[in-house]
Formats: sequence, C-alpha cells, structure tokens
Amino acid sequence: MTDIVTLTAADFEWEVDADHKWPLLEDESGDYVFGFGHVNQAEFARLVNEFERYCDPAGADDWEHYETDVQHVFAVAYDQGGDVRWYWAENGVAVSADREGAFALTVLSR
Repeated sequence: MTDIVTLTAADFEWEVDADHKWPLLEDESGDYVFGFGHVNQAEFARLVNEFERYCDPAGADDWEHYETDVQHVFAVAYDQGGDVRWYWAENGVAVSADREGAFALTVLSR
C-alpha cells in the first residue's frame, strides 16, 4: 500500500546558502520547477528567472520565463518505499482540489 504524505511549503525550499534561498524545487530531469501552493504566476516566473541567473549567469540571455509559462494545479504526494513523489495527474486525469490529500502546486515547464 502507498501512503499519502502531507507536504508543506518547507518541503519546497531550495537553500544554496544563508543568503540564497528560493521557494521552489526542480524535478530530477530539470524540465519542471515547482512551488508549494498557488503562487502568483508573474512572481513565480520572476523567482525562477532569478534562481536560474544565480545558477547559470553565463546563460542568462538564453532564456526568460513568463507568467504564461506557469500553471496552477493540484497534486497528491505519496510515500513510495521511502521516496516522496507527487503527481498532478493520475491515470491521465488531473488531480482535483477535492481529491483526498490534494494540495495546491505551481508548475513551470521549461
């Protein structure tokens, strides 16, 4: 059996050092950036741009993210053998707000 896990904003913090902390996470492939809750889309795009400029200053002119790149979805997190994984679609169907364990998620696709 797979257990539903409750996540919080603290689970979505990326801290590089004491002066550089962002309220976002990347997926393993780097294709998506996630924020806990439904973050204002323009603000989230700005945060991702700031984060990417910090991580890759030389590539700062190669990309720019906009509020239209940001989606608001709902997701459910599961404990899968000690690894927490979250999904915003199950069996091809979007997770709804009334789904057991659902939480608001902000997603930027690169």
